Amino acid sequence: MIVIKKFIKEPLVRGAFVALVGTVLVGFGNYLFQVLMGRMLTPSEFGSLAALLSLSIILTVPNQAISLTTTQFVAKLYANKKLENLPRYARNLALKILPYGLVLSFLMLLLSKTIENFLNLPEICPIYILSLCFLFSFLSPLELGIYRGIQNFFQSAVAQFVSVVAKILMALLFVSIGLGVMGALWAYFISIIVLIIYVTINLKLYQGISRSEFKTRPAVKISSSAWITLLVSFCLVALYNLDVILVKHFLPATEAGFYAIISLAGKIIIFFTGSISNVMFPLAASNHESNKSNKRIILMSVSFIVLVSLAIILLYAVVPEFIVSLLFGQKYLEISTLLWLGGIIFALYSVINFLSLYFLSVQKTKFSVILAVGTMMEVVLICFFHNSLLDILYSILSSMVFMVTALTVYYFITSTNLPFKYEESLDNSTNL
Repeated sequence: MIVIKKFIKEPLVRGAFVALVGTVLVGFGNYLFQVLMGRMLTPSEFGSLAALLSLSIILTVPNQAISLTTTQFVAKLYANKKLENLPRYARNLALKILPYGLVLSFLMLLLSKTIENFLNLPEICPIYILSLCFLFSFLSPLELGIYRGIQNFFQSAVAQFVSVVAKILMALLFVSIGLGVMGALWAYFISIIVLIIYVTINLKLYQGISRSEFKTRPAVKISSSAWITLLVSFCLVALYNLDVILVKHFLPATEAGFYAIISLAGKIIIFFTGSISNVMFPLAASNHESNKSNKRIILMSVSFIVLVSLAIILLYAVVPEFIVSLLFGQKYLEISTLLWLGGIIFALYSVINFLSLYFLSVQKTKFSVILAVGTMMEVVLICFFHNSLLDILYSILSSMVFMVTALTVYYFITSTNLPFKYEESLDNSTNL
């Protein structure tokens, strides 16, 4: 009984439970959005939507860097009990990153014709809508990063859930009245605005401060590893988005839609395992700052990822036709035999994502070379081997196996011999 109570009080367990529930709900919402779009749109239209959303995610890679850097910095403030600097940090950083949204939106409009041709899109209007999303897209990761840094996983989950509900409702409305891909993208834009409004009001970070305060108060210094964080974030995002874009370029529209469904089926593993990485990051950063061992966190996290991944892969191998019919409809049945392979790919990606975030949390940076090489390896293999969906899947699998192997070796080479001990909470009133 004592062991059970001790286990429940474990920060990773408590945080992971809240984050897991939130991630499942948000992940389910995002998954439902894409499933509904897959059902309501034709395979070729869904391929176009998936490629545009992947392009959006890649172009907003700084969002990942902003969120991770903010989480790491705020986790240090939390560990050292200096949260009074938090509002000033958030406000100053928000003013600095807003112009990047404007620049990215302008570049998207400038290159819209080139993007249309590369992705073989039937029309250019969806690109114009997507460019609007970049105007405010850099604010939400800053605010969500603060939530995770102070280990308030509950509010982080609520904010994202409210946003995804707005996206689903708007998408159903817009697509049902015939707006197609453009309707789905308008819903995506509205969800970004909803998320920013909710978090801003909830955290009250931008109220009651004059412009003179921005001039007279020194800006809080961002972590010196920000550029490494940006590189790592780009690689992690590119690994499961560049393939969708390249497939849209190389394969016919219908086959591109089929691949988008395989990728979507595999990504459910990320939805279920991503919570453990989000919880691990601030806890590992705090433990590192306090010179505590992270071995327990590593062991528990990897075990969770492996068990969840194996369960999903088993389902994909045993009843693939049922899953495809249930989720995506009869029109995608011919790709059911490839679901298990997509599951393995995203299971390996989940391990890559976890190890990468762990290395960042403990300020190790040389592993970024492995990610960069693996990402380039994936692109090169797809460019050379894209005659069929199976060729592309095996190309991606090869790069994933390389990265998991290399990162695992890197972990054992660089891990310290700190004692394997129980890591107590830095603050018994941890905010969940």
